[in-house]
Amino acid sequence: MPVVAGRSRTVCNSIPVHSFWALASILYAIADSAAVGRSLDFSSFGPREPSMNSVLDLGVHALRASYSSGTLTCRAAIEEVLARISAAGDDKVWISRAKDADLLAAADALDARRGEIKGLPLYGVPFAVKDNIDVAGLPTTAACPGFAYTPTKSAEVVRRLVEAGAIAIGKTNLDQFATGLVGVRSPYGVPRNPFNPDYIPGGSRPAEARSSRRSATSGCGS
Repeated sequence: MPVVAGRSRTVCNSIPVHSFWALASILYAIADSAAVGRSLDFSSFGPREPSMNSVLDLGVHALRASYSSGTLTCRAAIEEVLARISAAGDDKVWISRAKDADLLAAADALDARRGEIKGLPLYGVPFAVKDNIDVAGLPTTAACPGFAYTPTKSAEVVRRLVEAGAIAIGKTNLDQFATGLVGVRSPYGVPRNPFNPDYIPGGSRPAEARSSRRSATSGCGS
């Protein structure tokens, strides 16, 4: 296996980074299971269906098709996102969220611009923002309450997403200052693993993964 060694990390050129970490997680679980003398149920690594009963597909391409055909409104999509967030309960995903009324108002404004959909590539797409990226009016904490401040303008990446028609739902939990790899270093709690609550969420931005899986929001992170 070709390997390039750096001062702080090793990069395996033959497999994607996400596959490497997935493999590492499985190997760790096997070793942990062997250490405590229990067998490992590999089915737990597979995806589990969300507990909510909704069948509305809020993926980017599905949303685009539904909006273009007129079978779905932005308000209905945001109402669905809010319902899924409510159904999930306190899963430690969100550090702050836009007010429901503001989200619905943004959706209504986009519905009024349906005729412009061809010029808005992300028309009506709900997205979450890792809480080390600024969203105007929402606190930026980087998972450190003592660092928190409330920006008056959004980061350029957020501004461009909104300009393209996307709707920012809120700010998601992360390892403090994004310095971890397992998603458990936050004073705002540990987001539940969306596939299996018996396992850690993983990554420096675990809440985005959970919000994407459970609330069907796209993610903006670092």
